[in-house]
Amino acid sequence: MAIKKRGTLRAKARKRAGFESSATTKAIASKERLLDKLVKEKVSRAEKVPSLDANQSGISKSSIRRRKRKLREQLSAKLSDLETALIDTTKVQERVEEEHEDEAVSRKKLDHRPNPHSARGAMALAKKEGERFKAVLKETEFRENPFASLKEAILRNNSL
Repeated sequence: MAIKKRGTLRAKARKRAGFESSATTKAIASKERLLDKLVKEKVSRAEKVPSLDANQSGISKSSIRRRKRKLREQLSAKLSDLETALIDTTKVQERVEEEHEDEAVSRKKLDHRPNPHSARGAMALAKKEGERFKAVLKETEFRENPFASLKEAILRNNSL
C-alpha cells in the first residue's frame, strides 16, 4: 500500500496560480511607479527649459503629455537594458560558483531506492519486505527463540 499524499495537484496548481498572478501584478505596478517617478524627475529638470512650460502660449497639454510619454518609453528601454545586464552578470556569477563547487565537491550518488509514494515503488518495497520475512521464518534460530530472532532481524535491517 502506498503512503497517502498530503496535497492534491489541483490545490497546488491553484496556489501557484494565485501566487504568480499577485506577484506579477505587484512587479508591474512597482515598475510603472518607478518609471513615472523617473519621468517626473526628468520633466521637473526640463521645466527650466521654456519649451516644456505648459503656461506658455503655443504649447498644448497634449504635446506635453506626448513628450512625457516619449520620455517614459525611453526610460523603460534603458531600464530593460539594465535588467538584462543585471541578469547576465548574475548568470555569469552563478556559472563561476557552480564551476568552483564542481571542482571542490564530488558529485553525490543517486538514490535508487524505490519511492514509497508511487504504487510501483510501494509494490517493490512490499516484495522486498516479504522476502526478508520469509528468510527470517526459515532460520533455525527463529524456531528456537522467535522473539529474540525477530528483534535481531529488525535491528540488522534497520542498519542497512
